[in-house]
Amino acid sequence: MEIKYLKREAIEDKKWNGCVHFALNSLPYGYTWYLDNVAETWDGLVLGDYRAVMPLPWNKKLKWKYIYTPIFAQQLGVFSLKPISQNLLKLFIDAIPEEFALVDQNINFMNPFLRSDFQRWEKTNLELSLQNDYESIRKNYSKNTLRNLKKAEKNQLRITNNVKPETLVSFFKTHIGQNLDFMRNADYHTLHRIIYQSMHYGMAGTYGVYSKENHLVATAYFIYGKSRMINLLPASNDYGKSIGAMTQLYDYIIRANCEKKFTLDFEGSMIPSIARYYKGFGAEAVKYWQIKRNQLPWYIKWFKQ
Repeated sequence: MEIKYLKREAIEDKKWNGCVHFALNSLPYGYTWYLDNVAETWDGLVLGDYRAVMPLPWNKKLKWKYIYTPIFAQQLGVFSLKPISQNLLKLFIDAIPEEFALVDQNINFMNPFLRSDFQRWEKTNLELSLQNDYESIRKNYSKNTLRNLKKAEKNQLRITNNVKPETLVSFFKTHIGQNLDFMRNADYHTLHRIIYQSMHYGMAGTYGVYSKENHLVATAYFIYGKSRMINLLPASNDYGKSIGAMTQLYDYIIRANCEKKFTLDFEGSMIPSIARYYKGFGAEAVKYWQIKRNQLPWYIKWFKQ
């Protein structure tokens, strides 16, 4: 079947979203409404009658167009109703129009990328299957995770859901965002839109942890996919960290969602200390790729470096 390059306005949202939803590698980052929020401009590649799709978020500097991975969209690439072979992925990559002189994108965990004309870097996501009962999952908690849980229980923390998006974003900005150089004010507006729209579609979990003095000490926002919940916006203040607030929140999420065909997707991390923390819940590493092909003129490459 033919792979077509379609401008955003030509994409049939219902068919595209149906493909992403029922794909073997379904991730909410691929829905049209999600891409509309995180990317100023994006087009797509479509196989046949939306049997497989590949989002192409793009931007432009000077006269050069490039494909990139938007913020809050960890993994894109090809989403397919059937297993993705190396040959199918090659056909999609080859169908990217030549006008995109630079391609630099994270492709998802089911995209088997092997090409010599691209650079590639292996990246790691941490995921926890929730199919087992709670006690079976808890047996794989690390000693440090169990210590943090005891600490949290002693401090009589209270967990609530349905926290307002404004509260989530403000708390994250204050306690995490101020240390992230890449975050712009526009990105916080993007977060508001993502959270509100995912709530509209019934795809959001918004949580807060309060101290016994009723002070907010940790927050989390999860976006739900077909078979996973993604840890998109975790944040703790210093006091929350000292009393294990986030550990108790994750334990609460695990307890509430165990024995389901569901995956808790911690969304990272490449930072060793954070990876260690998530592995403390029994999470396992799942690999995906960042791929890059730079066909910019030599003087632009030099300037970019």
